[in-house]
Amino acid sequence: MTTPPARRIAHGDHGTYTVVGGPISKGGVGAIYRLTDPRWVYKEYHSPDKAPSAVHLEQLVEIGRDVLIQQGLEIGARPESSVNWPVDIVRLPNRQIIGCVLPAIPQRYFHPTLGTVNTLDFLVMIRSQPPPATKRLIVLLRMAEILAFVHSKGLVHGDINAKNVAWTVDPTPEAYLIDCDGMMPQDPPPKVGVQAVYWTDPRVVDKVVPAHDHYSDWYCLALAFYRGLLLIKGGALGKQKDGTWSAPGQIPSDLDPRVAALMRRGLTDPLDASKRPEPAEWVKTLIEVYVAAGKYDETALARFDKALNAPKPQPVVTPVTFTPLPPPGPQWPPSGTRHQPPPHQQYPPPRPQPHHRPPPPPPPHRPAPVYQRPPVPQPPLPQYPPPQYVFQPHFAPGSGKAPGAMARWAMGGGVAWYLPLALLSFCLWPVGGIVCALVLAQSIRTYSGYPGRTAAIISSCLGLGLSGFALLSWLVGLAA
Repeated sequence: MTTPPARRIAHGDHGTYTVVGGPISKGGVGAIYRLTDPRWVYKEYHSPDKAPSAVHLEQLVEIGRDVLIQQGLEIGARPESSVNWPVDIVRLPNRQIIGCVLPAIPQRYFHPTLGTVNTLDFLVMIRSQPPPATKRLIVLLRMAEILAFVHSKGLVHGDINAKNVAWTVDPTPEAYLIDCDGMMPQDPPPKVGVQAVYWTDPRVVDKVVPAHDHYSDWYCLALAFYRGLLLIKGGALGKQKDGTWSAPGQIPSDLDPRVAALMRRGLTDPLDASKRPEPAEWVKTLIEVYVAAGKYDETALARFDKALNAPKPQPVVTPVTFTPLPPPGPQWPPSGTRHQPPPHQQYPPPRPQPHHRPPPPPPPHRPAPVYQRPPVPQPPLPQYPPPQYVFQPHFAPGSGKAPGAMARWAMGGGVAWYLPLALLSFCLWPVGGIVCALVLAQSIRTYSGYPGRTAAIISSCLGLGLSGFALLSWLVGLAA
């Protein structure tokens, strides 16, 4: 009898989840488990110190719940729902974070034969038989739109590489950003992070910055367009012996100058991050170049498939050569002594030899004809509607700064904030008024997407009002 998989309960901030069985995948930070609700998976960190900062993870959960739960957007339907946002946090009784709940990656983002996530490796390498250029362009455009939304929220992914971008072309070309529970704010810039081979910002290698920042995300986006659109050979832009960095040397001369300029700005001088194009600029430029009258320019995009459609060289068969056999020698008696010529003759007279016809020359060797498979008729490439992208993004870039210490105290909420607020407002109203004024000033300056900002502003205004009322009452009593 089959033993049913073990089950356990994980208590999140927003709900309770039933974890089923053992891990389905493991990484350096944590392991992924199935839940009874197939929409979600549970990521359990190996230890609390491996978990992201509580403040940062709470901000990501707030965005994820707004996009996926409040708005109910389907995964992949829009750029903001094409991110693997965490939607809940699992903690120990002492409030230490031990895990988070993430969306399960839809099956369409898995490789059709390998069963693993269909990562960007299968889009940028010729030997992996990538899709035609039009579909590759749509996938890369969606990747740029995703990073434009991440940038608008003031966030850094910090580990953009082939393994962290999934894609599909069935039923439509899409991209999906994964490994997102560790995203951090752009300000202050991250001090620690991870990097992937061939996707590392040269500024990190040369110790210009300590870790990947949002400019590093833009560098990796330029690499993705360079490798995925052009299908170049190799693709590693490494450091040379003289200390300089390799330039993108495989940009074709007939590439539209606007697209070529973006690639060169993003990759040629990698230590100067100020030149790197923003994700929204990639989207705007590529739509201007390759979309006309609501359709993709198939003729222009077909040029990128020259290497993909080039015929494979047939193996050369070397003809076999034959060496003719020499004519047979004189026939000697089968036994006894050989015939000795008379002593007075220095050379024996020629003995009549039987007539030997030389063997016919071998027929010329012709290599066997190589069977060539007839081309398989392909259906016409379907037209996918271009992304409905507003050049001024509908998600306006976030403004403001990171919260100060007083604002973080208030944004944490709970008894740790509301109980002291009430005591100060009613008992020590002069101190309460000063505290509320500081909290209000710092909260207003904080960028709008920060978790708990609205509650901190409202509660500090109430506390300030109570302190003001107490002050007014004291002044009236003093005057009387």
